[in-house]
Amino acid sequence: KRYRQTQMHMEDLRQRGVFTGLTIPAMKITGAALMLCAAVLCALAVTVSEKKRIEQLEAFAALVSLILFQIENYSRTLPEILAASDKNILKRCGIENGKIPDFENGDLLIGENERRILGTFFGNLGRHCKSDEIKFCRACISELGTITDKRKSEYPKKRKMSFTLCVSAALAVIIIML
Repeated sequence: KRYRQTQMHMEDLRQRGVFTGLTIPAMKITGAALMLCAAVLCALAVTVSEKKRIEQLEAFAALVSLILFQIENYSRTLPEILAASDKNILKRCGIENGKIPDFENGDLLIGENERRILGTFFGNLGRHCKSDEIKFCRACISELGTITDKRKSEYPKKRKMSFTLCVSAALAVIIIML
């Protein structure tokens, strides 16, 4: 009896145009649209993470340049340099309260090669004479600059590739589904 009342109520709503319900084709189209949106968001996530990786590399290059300037002109130590540095650059590098991040296990966005370069640089900083420190700074800046330029030139290609792959995969699934 309850089922019959529900059916009659639904029929009454349909006749008045209040409830039309979703048909199977409408559900398929809605699902396809959701899958396409998810693919675009996935591609966006990939490109945003790559962009942040490039920004963090640039921040480290700026920090090493600042360290070079401070060592050349003022012969300051690393803690003094970090205390006087721009907090925004330090934050982008993952440096908090003057503590250098762990380049082996830290939450940095940079790649393994960049971690090795920076880990070696910061590990050796303050252990040599001024002229050697300046050489290490310049070598690190050069290596980071090369890597940053390479990543910047590859970024548009990676962005295009991630959008193409994600959207193509979603379209393939949609075609199979429909």
